[in-house]
Amino acid sequence: MHLIRILLVALSGLGALTSSSAAAPAFEGRWASAEFRATVAGTSTLHDWSVESTSAVGEIDTTNPAAIRGSLRLAAKSLVNESDGLNSRMYAALKSEAYPQIKFEALAVDRPADPMVPGVAQTWSVRGSLILSGATRELTLVTRTTLRPDGTLLLEMETPLKMTDFGIKPPTFMGMVRTGDPVTIKIRWLLNRSTP
Repeated sequence: MHLIRILLVALSGLGALTSSSAAAPAFEGRWASAEFRATVAGTSTLHDWSVESTSAVGEIDTTNPAAIRGSLRLAAKSLVNESDGLNSRMYAALKSEAYPQIKFEALAVDRPADPMVPGVAQTWSVRGSLILSGATRELTLVTRTTLRPDGTLLLEMETPLKMTDFGIKPPTFMGMVRTGDPVTIKIRWLLNRSTP
């Protein structure tokens, strides 16, 4: 009788462990945009400025964690500031009528060999091509990537860029106010698992 009780307790513990493992969200699969926020911040001879977008379309494919792929697309005119004047000068500098979309295509992702643990962030190095204002440049982004306990995937990053690297002339206003060439881009991108 004592032996049977020990076996029952052991089997009960094994069942709880199996249930806990099954409940953990999986990392492998396909992911699609759920929430997005990008901020571009810069300087000028008058004051600092920033624009923000909360609208983007993108996906990440982690079916093979050793060969992750992904892309992100947003409308140039989704970047906005409270000042209509700043917006119009920015859209002109971006040549948004001729090149309405900003695109990033991931070419390779360098990430730790350790499996993703829910709630624990990993640092990824993402090499890709950025298409902005008709110019394509290759760059590497460092992201803080988290598989969240609720089953969503979160990428956060911050990177500096220069407008002139993409052939963009920093806007001026009335010939007196000049914007600086360097800008800082911050992105918070939340993705849900795609349905087949």
